[in-house]
Amino acid sequence: MEASAIMAWAQFRQAKVYQFFYTADYVDHHNHEWDARYEDRKANAMTFFEIALVIARELD
Repeated sequence: MEASAIMAWAQFRQAKVYQFFYTADYVDHHNHEWDARYEDRKANAMTFFEIALVIARELD
């Protein structure tokens, strides 16, 4: 929801916005299970942010 609101605002204001998503946890609706994936998170969130900045700069 937040991503769509930001994109709608950017289109209205004619501003450049780049959205970058990465997975954190997983909800299996069929088996009613939640996998928080804590042990799978080896990289710091800032690492992903820096990668997103590199990609955004290349797109400009």
